[in-house]
Parts: sequence; C-alpha cells; structure tokens
Amino acid sequence: MLSYYAAILTGLVEALFSFHFEGRRPDEPLRLCLGRSGNEAETEDGAEGDAESDVDRGYALLHDIFIKNGTAGMVATALEHGLLVLEGEEALITRFRRDLNYFSGYSRFRALRTQVVQEFLEAELQRISCPYVILKGLAMKALGYYPEAWLRLSSDIDLLVEKKRVYEVGNAMLRAGFVLNENRMLNFVDYSWQRNAEAFVFTKDQVSVEVHHSPHNNAYLKWEDAHIWGQLPLPGGTQDPAVLYAMENGRYAFVPELLLLHLLTHYFKHILGVYRSEESPGHKFIWVIDVYAILRHEERPLDWKRLKALAKGPFNCYELCLFVLGLACSFFPSVRTRIPADIRRDIAALQEQDAAAFGLTEADYLHLVCPDAADNEAMMRKMEAYPLRQFSPMQKRLYKLTNLLPPPRALQVQYPYAGKMRLPLLYAKNAKHFMLQRLRKKEEGDS
Repeated sequence: MLSYYAAILTGLVEALFSFHFEGRRPDEPLRLCLGRSGNEAETEDGAEGDAESDVDRGYALLHDIFIKNGTAGMVATALEHGLLVLEGEEALITRFRRDLNYFSGYSRFRALRTQVVQEFLEAELQRISCPYVILKGLAMKALGYYPEAWLRLSSDIDLLVEKKRVYEVGNAMLRAGFVLNENRMLNFVDYSWQRNAEAFVFTKDQVSVEVHHSPHNNAYLKWEDAHIWGQLPLPGGTQDPAVLYAMENGRYAFVPELLLLHLLTHYFKHILGVYRSEESPGHKFIWVIDVYAILRHEERPLDWKRLKALAKGPFNCYELCLFVLGLACSFFPSVRTRIPADIRRDIAALQEQDAAAFGLTEADYLHLVCPDAADNEAMMRKMEAYPLRQFSPMQKRLYKLTNLLPPPRALQVQYPYAGKMRLPLLYAKNAKHFMLQRLRKKEEGDS
C-alpha cells in the first residue's frame, strides 16, 4: 500500500500544479481507493486477525501520508477541483473527508495566523533597520512556487539575520512581546549557541519564530556570514554577489540556486536525524514537494553550473544534494529532464555506489513518504556513513561552565538589568534555573 499511496500523492501534486500554473487538467481524475490496508494480519495459528484493527492500521498509514506530511490542503484542493476521486468503503470515505477538512481548515487558519505574526515581526525588524532572509516554506510562498500560499503549510517562521545582530534582534523581539522558548532547540545561554548553533526560538500567539544566524552548521556543511551578506567566492577567484533576492522593507530571499541548496541539505539533515538521533526530529514529504516545485518552475530557471560550483566548492555538499535530487526524481520522474545530463550521470553513479555499499535502491526511498519512518535497514546503513559532530571532553566542560557563567550580553536578553552590580546575583539565578531545567528534563525522561 505504501507504493500505491505514494503514487497517488505525487500524482495529485503534479495534477494540481499543472492545473493551476498551466491550466491543464488530466484526462481522467486520480482515484484513491479507501479500504482495508492490503496487509491483512494473521494470528499465530493462521487465522485472520481482527478486521477492525486491520482497517485502523491501514487508515493510520493513509492519515500519515496524506495529512501528517502537511499535504492536507493540497489533497482537499485536488478533491474540490475534481482532480481526485475517493472510492471504497463509505464509512472510511466519510472519516477521511472529515479529517481532511479539519486539517485543511487548520492549514488555512495557520497560514493566516503566521502571516499576522510575520507582519508584526517584520515591522519590528524594519524599526531597527535589520535586513533578514526568509527561509524554507515562507520563501517558497513569497516567491510564488506554490499555486496558493496556504497550500504550503508552514509550522513556524524561519528567519536569517547577521550573527553580529542576533542579540539586538532578540532584545527587539522581547520588547515586542515575543517569549524566548527555552524548551525548544537552543537558547541564549546554551554553550551550543556560543559555538555557532543554528537558531534560537521565540513564540507569539502560538507561532514559533526561529531566528538563525547560519542556515546550517554541522559536520558536512557550514555557511558563514561572508557567504550570505558579503560577496560569495567561487572557484577560480571570481566574485558573485548575486546571493539574495531583494524583496521589500529589508526582506530578502535566497536566489533559486541557494534556495534549492538549502532545501536539499535541510531535508538530508532531517533524514539523518530520523536514523541517527535518539529523539527523532521527523521529516515531511512537503520538503520533497518543495524540490519538485523549484525544478518544474519555468519562470525562474536554475543556473545549474553555478549550483554545482557552489555545492562542490564552498558549501561542500554535492553528494548530499545528489542524494536528495535522486530521491525527488524517483517520486517525480517528470522533473528528471529538467536536470542537466552531467548531474543526472552523477546521480546515477551515486545510486550505484549506494546499492553496492549499503544495498540502498530507489524502492527504499518509499519509506521517506512516512513522516516518522525509521525502519528501513538500507537507509540506516546509508545514514551511518555520515558521522554526527561529537563534543570533546573539554567542550562538555565548557558547555556546563558557559551555562553557569553566560556572557553578559546573553543575560541582558533574558533579564533586564542596568549596570554590572547585579551581575553576580544574575549568575546565581541563572545557575539555579539551569539546574531546575535539567532536573525537569530528567524527570520527563524517567516518566
């Protein structure tokens, strides 16, 4: 059923994009049959398992693929325009439509709420004259890669600012009513932040805002301020300042080549996390659809020579990009011809290596259509080839020390104070907060 559902999902995405952007409608609508899972369970003595639980298992898979991936809005829109037809058991059709309507309505509501918070945030950034780059889903919507903005579900707001201005931005957000979220990712007094961590997180009206000073920082990719805000050096000593689209009011987005590079590496990082992290970050098929949307877009063509030079040069992520491009083409074969022949050859060569070294084939990509799937042995072997960065003993000691004795600028963001007389007291308060936070996490882990 996994391959059947994946084919329906990718088919309706292609039909929806063609319908909105080219006005083309398929000769026949796609037909999604809702019924038993096709994997009828059997008991140990060979008797059939419980039919109701089997249907529930099948529906859980259906729910994961068509709703949990953030694609409910696209599925509902395809149904509305007659691009998709539901067949099968009436009770399951009713149940699926009810869930689909709920989550597609939530997508619309979430898009409106996110837009309000984004506009409020952008007004504060404009007030302090701070340029910023919108990332991932917001960039895809702002640049018109999706038929309608709300169809690209954004769970949070991702912004990129210059590293030297992160504390200034943090103070401005706190004054504007945002709350620093210390339970998600990293915070200002975390040693990881001091060693170039990716983001800190604020919330307002239940919308999270991740403020990044680096799109990535891990063992296989690192972008510096000079790559983004300055001129980007290319192999051969040439300079190429065309890194950002200037939009309006200090807002920028990456040019298509860098936008695609960021999406490819971001998705790979999440796949790696699913198979390597004890607390899986999960992943969403919507990110594969992002890649498809960029590749199929004719009004904003990619400079593939530039993209290849960047991936093989300063960003050192070419193999990762080939891997994700290959899996995207396995789901959406129609975009394969949009990729130059030399890069297609590189993708094929990498896939041959993966098959020989890890037993990984295109069939194993199917598991990535499930947001929490981490049960594919071939993919596990592939991901084990990419070591995660490890802390040295000295870094671990510095981590604890920096939490107990954070830099004054970090305390200025968390606790409003004037002068330095209260600094020792604030250090003691922070140490108490740090220990209570660790105890709370330990209790949550034990429970």
